[in-house]
Amino acid sequence: MARSISITSPYDKTDEILKNLENMDGIMQLQVIQNASVKPPGDVITVVTPNKHLQKLMRVLDGVGLGKKDGISILSSEPDSFIPTSSSFTVYRDDNESTWEEMEMIISNDSNTTINTLIIMTISGALATIGIATNSIHLVIGGMLVAPGFMPILRVSLGIVSRYERWHYGIWDTLKAYVTLILSAAVTAVILASLNYSPMVGATSYYIPDKELLEYWTTFTFPSVLASAVASVAGAILVATNKSVFTSGVMIGLALVPSAAIIGIGLVNEDFTLAGRAFLRFIVDIALVFVLPLLYLYWERSRSHKRDTSV
Repeated sequence: MARSISITSPYDKTDEILKNLENMDGIMQLQVIQNASVKPPGDVITVVTPNKHLQKLMRVLDGVGLGKKDGISILSSEPDSFIPTSSSFTVYRDDNESTWEEMEMIISNDSNTTINTLIIMTISGALATIGIATNSIHLVIGGMLVAPGFMPILRVSLGIVSRYERWHYGIWDTLKAYVTLILSAAVTAVILASLNYSPMVGATSYYIPDKELLEYWTTFTFPSVLASAVASVAGAILVATNKSVFTSGVMIGLALVPSAAIIGIGLVNEDFTLAGRAFLRFIVDIALVFVLPLLYLYWERSRSHKRDTSV
Protein backbone atom coordinates (compact mmCIF):
# COMPACT_ATOMS: atom_id res chain seq x y z
CA MET A 1 0.00 0.00 0.00
CA ALA A 2 1.23 3.50 -0.78
CA ARG A 3 2.46 5.72 2.05
CA SER A 4 1.79 9.42 2.50
CA ILE A 5 4.65 11.10 4.35
CA SER A 6 4.20 14.59 5.77
CA ILE A 7 7.62 16.17 6.40
CA THR A 8 8.02 19.21 8.61
CA SER A 9 11.25 20.88 7.51
CA PRO A 10 13.19 23.84 8.90
CA TYR A 11 13.31 26.63 6.32
CA ASP A 12 17.00 26.12 5.57
CA LYS A 13 16.58 22.39 4.78
CA THR A 14 13.59 22.52 2.42
CA ASP A 15 15.55 23.05 -0.81
CA GLU A 16 17.97 20.22 0.04
CA ILE A 17 15.10 17.81 0.79
CA LEU A 18 13.26 18.71 -2.42
CA LYS A 19 16.41 18.21 -4.47
CA ASN A 20 16.94 14.75 -2.97
CA LEU A 21 13.33 13.70 -3.46
CA GLU A 22 13.01 15.02 -7.02
CA ASN A 23 15.85 12.70 -8.08
CA MET A 24 14.50 9.67 -6.22
CA ASP A 25 12.74 6.82 -8.01
CA GLY A 26 9.22 5.95 -6.93
CA ILE A 27 7.98 9.39 -5.85
CA MET A 28 4.38 9.62 -7.12
CA GLN A 29 3.43 12.94 -5.55
CA LEU A 30 5.59 15.72 -4.14
CA GLN A 31 4.06 18.86 -2.68
CA VAL A 32 5.44 21.71 -0.59
CA ILE A 33 3.60 24.36 1.40
CA GLN A 34 5.88 27.11 2.62
CA ASN A 35 5.57 28.51 6.15
CA ALA A 36 2.76 26.02 6.91
CA SER A 37 4.12 24.65 10.19
CA VAL A 38 3.84 26.64 13.42
CA LYS A 39 5.35 24.09 15.81
CA PRO A 40 8.04 23.31 14.88
CA PRO A 41 8.33 26.33 12.57
CA GLY A 42 9.05 25.51 8.95
CA ASP A 43 7.70 24.25 5.65
CA VAL A 44 5.56 21.16 5.08
CA ILE A 45 6.51 18.72 2.34
CA THR A 46 4.11 15.91 1.44
CA VAL A 47 5.38 12.82 -0.35
CA VAL A 48 3.39 9.86 -1.68
CA THR A 49 5.42 6.80 -2.55
CA PRO A 50 4.76 3.08 -3.04
CA ASN A 51 5.67 1.06 0.00
CA LYS A 52 8.48 -0.72 -1.89
CA HIS A 53 10.40 2.60 -1.96
CA LEU A 54 9.59 3.51 1.65
CA GLN A 55 12.83 2.25 3.21
CA LYS A 56 14.91 4.14 0.64
CA LEU A 57 12.92 7.30 1.40
CA MET A 58 13.58 6.85 5.11
CA ARG A 59 17.33 6.55 4.46
CA VAL A 60 17.22 9.80 2.44
CA LEU A 61 15.41 11.55 5.29
CA ASP A 62 17.94 10.18 7.80
CA GLY A 63 20.55 12.10 5.84
CA VAL A 64 18.83 15.44 6.54
CA GLY A 65 18.49 14.94 10.29
CA LEU A 66 15.30 12.93 10.71
CA GLY A 67 14.33 12.97 14.39
CA LYS A 68 17.36 15.05 15.39
CA LYS A 69 17.37 18.38 17.20
CA ASP A 70 16.88 21.16 14.62
CA GLY A 71 16.26 18.45 12.04
CA ILE A 72 13.07 17.26 10.37
CA SER A 73 10.05 15.37 11.68
CA ILE A 74 7.62 13.22 9.74
CA LEU A 75 4.14 11.77 10.03
CA SER A 76 3.32 8.67 7.97
CA SER A 77 -0.12 7.39 7.01
CA GLU A 78 -1.80 5.02 4.58
CA PRO A 79 -4.29 6.60 2.16
CA ASP A 80 -7.68 4.92 1.89
CA SER A 81 -7.31 5.22 -1.87
CA PHE A 82 -4.82 6.63 -4.33
CA ILE A 83 -5.41 7.20 -8.04
CA PRO A 84 -2.18 8.38 -9.66
CA THR A 85 -1.85 9.90 -13.11
CA SER A 86 0.89 7.39 -13.94
CA SER A 87 0.65 3.59 -13.87
CA SER A 88 -1.10 2.30 -10.76
CA PHE A 89 0.48 -1.16 -10.98
CA THR A 90 3.21 -0.33 -8.47
CA VAL A 91 0.57 0.85 -5.96
CA TYR A 92 -1.90 -2.01 -6.16
CA ARG A 93 0.77 -4.74 -6.39
CA ASP A 94 2.91 -3.12 -3.70
CA ASP A 95 4.56 -4.77 -0.71
CA ASN A 96 3.54 -4.00 2.86
CA GLU A 97 6.58 -3.60 5.09
CA SER A 98 6.60 -1.06 7.90
CA THR A 99 9.43 1.20 8.98
CA TRP A 100 11.17 0.69 12.33
CA GLU A 101 9.29 3.72 13.66
CA GLU A 102 5.91 2.36 12.58
CA MET A 103 6.67 -0.99 14.24
CA GLU A 104 7.66 0.78 17.45
CA MET A 105 4.40 2.76 17.40
CA ILE A 106 2.36 -0.44 16.88
CA ILE A 107 4.15 -2.17 19.75
CA SER A 108 3.84 0.85 22.05
CA ASN A 109 0.11 0.97 21.45
CA ASP A 110 -0.29 -2.69 22.42
CA SER A 111 2.34 -3.13 25.13
CA ASN A 112 2.74 0.00 27.26
CA THR A 113 1.67 -1.19 30.70
CA THR A 114 -0.96 1.38 31.50
CA ILE A 115 -3.57 0.63 34.14
CA ASN A 116 -5.90 -0.62 31.39
CA THR A 117 -3.24 -3.04 30.09
CA LEU A 118 -2.69 -4.44 33.57
CA ILE A 119 -6.44 -4.86 34.09
CA ILE A 120 -6.61 -6.83 30.84
CA MET A 121 -3.73 -9.05 32.00
CA THR A 122 -5.62 -9.58 35.28
CA ILE A 123 -8.69 -10.68 33.34
CA SER A 124 -6.55 -12.92 31.15
CA GLY A 125 -5.10 -14.68 34.19
CA ALA A 126 -8.55 -15.19 35.68
CA LEU A 127 -10.00 -16.62 32.46
CA ALA A 128 -7.06 -18.98 31.97
CA THR A 129 -7.28 -20.22 35.57
CA ILE A 130 -11.02 -20.85 35.37
CA GLY A 131 -10.54 -22.64 32.05
CA ILE A 132 -7.81 -24.86 33.46
CA ALA A 133 -9.85 -25.56 36.62
CA THR A 134 -12.84 -26.71 34.58
CA ASN A 135 -10.86 -28.20 31.67
CA SER A 136 -12.67 -25.77 29.37
CA ILE A 137 -10.27 -24.87 26.61
CA HIS A 138 -12.47 -22.12 25.18
CA LEU A 139 -12.00 -20.12 28.38
CA VAL A 140 -8.24 -20.56 28.23
CA ILE A 141 -8.25 -19.43 24.60
CA GLY A 142 -10.31 -16.42 25.65
CA GLY A 143 -7.60 -15.55 28.17
CA MET A 144 -4.94 -15.91 25.47
CA LEU A 145 -6.81 -13.72 22.99
CA VAL A 146 -7.31 -10.75 25.32
CA ALA A 147 -3.76 -10.75 26.70
CA PRO A 148 -1.36 -8.21 25.16
CA GLY A 149 1.47 -10.54 26.08
CA PHE A 150 3.43 -10.82 22.83
CA MET A 151 4.29 -7.22 22.01
CA PRO A 152 6.41 -6.28 25.06
CA ILE A 153 8.81 -9.17 24.38
CA LEU A 154 8.98 -8.29 20.69
CA ARG A 155 9.78 -4.71 21.70
CA VAL A 156 13.10 -5.90 23.13
CA SER A 157 14.04 -7.73 19.92
CA LEU A 158 13.01 -4.79 17.74
CA GLY A 159 14.88 -2.30 19.90
CA ILE A 160 18.11 -4.28 19.71
CA VAL A 161 17.91 -4.70 15.93
CA SER A 162 16.82 -1.12 15.15
CA ARG A 163 19.15 0.28 17.84
CA TYR A 164 16.38 2.01 19.71
CA GLU A 165 18.04 3.12 22.93
CA ARG A 166 14.95 2.53 25.09
CA TRP A 167 14.50 -1.13 24.17
CA HIS A 168 14.69 -1.99 27.88
CA TYR A 169 11.12 -0.66 28.22
CA GLY A 170 10.06 -4.02 26.80
CA ILE A 171 11.73 -5.89 29.67
CA TRP A 172 9.89 -3.86 32.32
CA ASP A 173 6.57 -4.08 30.47
CA THR A 174 6.97 -7.87 30.17
CA LEU A 175 7.75 -8.24 33.88
CA LYS A 176 4.84 -6.07 34.97
CA ALA A 177 2.38 -7.74 32.61
CA TYR A 178 3.18 -11.34 33.55
CA VAL A 179 3.62 -10.73 37.28
CA THR A 180 0.12 -9.23 37.16
CA LEU A 181 -1.19 -12.29 35.29
CA ILE A 182 0.44 -14.73 37.75
CA LEU A 183 -0.97 -12.85 40.76
CA SER A 184 -4.41 -12.81 39.13
CA ALA A 185 -4.21 -16.58 38.55
CA ALA A 186 -3.22 -17.13 42.19
CA VAL A 187 -6.11 -15.02 43.51
CA THR A 188 -8.55 -16.74 41.17
CA ALA A 189 -7.30 -20.15 42.34
CA VAL A 190 -7.94 -19.12 45.96
CA ILE A 191 -11.47 -17.98 45.09
CA LEU A 192 -12.19 -21.23 43.25
CA ALA A 193 -10.87 -23.29 46.17
CA SER A 194 -13.15 -21.40 48.57
CA LEU A 195 -16.09 -22.43 46.35
CA ASN A 196 -14.98 -26.10 46.33
CA TYR A 197 -13.57 -26.01 42.81
CA SER A 198 -10.12 -27.51 42.49
CA PRO A 199 -7.93 -25.75 39.92
CA MET A 200 -5.47 -28.65 40.20
CA VAL A 201 -7.83 -31.50 39.41
CA GLY A 202 -10.44 -30.02 37.13
CA ALA A 203 -13.39 -31.33 39.12
CA THR A 204 -15.97 -29.86 36.77
CA SER A 205 -14.78 -31.23 33.45
CA TYR A 206 -16.70 -30.00 30.42
CA TYR A 207 -15.10 -31.82 27.53
CA ILE A 208 -11.34 -32.19 28.09
CA PRO A 209 -9.98 -35.19 30.03
CA ASP A 210 -8.89 -34.24 33.54
CA LYS A 211 -5.43 -32.65 33.82
CA GLU A 212 -4.80 -32.81 30.10
CA LEU A 213 -4.49 -29.05 29.85
CA LEU A 214 -2.13 -28.95 32.81
CA GLU A 215 0.08 -31.56 31.18
CA TYR A 216 0.17 -29.85 27.79
CA TRP A 217 1.29 -26.46 29.13
CA THR A 218 3.82 -27.79 31.64
CA THR A 219 5.69 -30.34 29.52
CA PHE A 220 7.91 -30.18 26.44
CA THR A 221 6.90 -32.05 23.32
CA PHE A 222 8.20 -31.39 19.84
CA PRO A 223 4.77 -30.37 18.47
CA SER A 224 4.04 -27.93 21.31
CA VAL A 225 7.46 -26.25 21.16
CA LEU A 226 7.31 -26.13 17.36
CA ALA A 227 3.90 -24.43 17.61
CA SER A 228 5.39 -21.76 19.87
CA ALA A 229 8.35 -21.31 17.53
CA VAL A 230 6.32 -20.77 14.36
CA ALA A 231 3.84 -18.54 16.22
CA SER A 232 6.75 -16.36 17.38
CA VAL A 233 7.96 -15.86 13.83
CA ALA A 234 4.42 -15.23 12.60
CA GLY A 235 3.97 -12.49 15.20
CA ALA A 236 7.12 -10.70 14.10
CA ILE A 237 6.07 -10.85 10.44
CA LEU A 238 2.60 -9.52 11.26
CA VAL A 239 4.06 -6.49 13.04
CA ALA A 240 6.65 -5.92 10.30
CA THR A 241 3.88 -5.89 7.69
CA ASN A 242 1.52 -3.69 9.70
CA LYS A 243 -1.03 -6.44 10.40
CA SER A 244 -0.91 -6.31 14.18
CA VAL A 245 -4.68 -6.90 14.40
CA PHE A 246 -3.92 -10.60 13.86
CA THR A 247 -1.35 -10.95 16.65
CA SER A 248 -4.06 -12.03 19.08
CA GLY A 249 -4.05 -15.28 17.10
CA VAL A 250 -0.32 -15.61 17.77
CA MET A 251 -1.03 -15.84 21.50
CA ILE A 252 -3.08 -19.01 20.91
CA GLY A 253 -0.01 -20.71 19.46
CA LEU A 254 2.13 -19.71 22.45
CA ALA A 255 2.03 -21.21 25.94
CA LEU A 256 2.74 -17.90 27.69
CA VAL A 257 -0.66 -17.21 29.24
CA PRO A 258 -1.60 -20.72 30.43
CA SER A 259 1.90 -21.54 31.70
CA ALA A 260 2.03 -18.24 33.62
CA ALA A 261 -1.41 -18.97 35.09
CA ILE A 262 -0.30 -22.46 36.13
CA ILE A 263 2.65 -20.92 37.98
CA GLY A 264 0.18 -18.99 40.12
CA ILE A 265 -2.08 -22.01 40.57
CA GLY A 266 0.83 -24.23 41.60
CA LEU A 267 2.18 -21.73 44.12
CA VAL A 268 -1.21 -21.27 45.79
CA ASN A 269 -1.69 -25.04 46.05
CA GLU A 270 1.90 -25.55 47.24
CA ASP A 271 2.60 -27.81 44.29
CA PHE A 272 6.04 -26.40 43.62
CA THR A 273 6.90 -29.17 41.16
CA LEU A 274 4.01 -28.13 38.92
CA ALA A 275 4.85 -24.46 39.34
CA GLY A 276 8.47 -25.19 38.43
CA ARG A 277 7.52 -27.13 35.30
CA ALA A 278 5.19 -24.33 34.24
CA PHE A 279 7.94 -21.77 34.88
CA LEU A 280 10.37 -23.68 32.66
CA ARG A 281 7.81 -23.85 29.85
CA PHE A 282 7.11 -20.14 30.32
CA ILE A 283 10.82 -19.27 30.08
CA VAL A 284 11.24 -21.39 26.93
CA ASP A 285 8.37 -19.56 25.24
CA ILE A 286 9.80 -16.19 26.32
CA ALA A 287 13.13 -17.23 24.77
CA LEU A 288 11.45 -18.29 21.52
CA VAL A 289 9.50 -15.03 21.28
CA PHE A 290 12.73 -13.08 21.82
CA VAL A 291 15.26 -15.04 19.74
CA LEU A 292 13.32 -16.04 16.61
CA PRO A 293 11.86 -12.57 15.92
CA LEU A 294 15.33 -11.16 16.64
CA LEU A 295 16.77 -13.31 13.84
CA TYR A 296 13.91 -12.41 11.50
CA LEU A 297 14.32 -8.68 12.17
CA TYR A 298 18.08 -8.87 11.60
CA TRP A 299 17.30 -10.45 8.24
CA GLU A 300 14.85 -7.61 7.52
CA ARG A 301 17.51 -5.08 8.48
CA SER A 302 20.07 -6.52 6.06
CA ARG A 303 17.55 -7.09 3.26
CA SER A 304 15.43 -3.96 3.30
CA HIS A 305 15.73 -1.42 6.12
CA LYS A 306 19.51 -0.89 6.26
CA ARG A 307 19.19 1.88 8.86
CA ASP A 308 18.79 2.62 12.54
CA THR A 309 15.58 3.93 14.02
CA SER A 310 15.16 7.71 14.16
CA VAL A 311 12.91 7.56 17.25
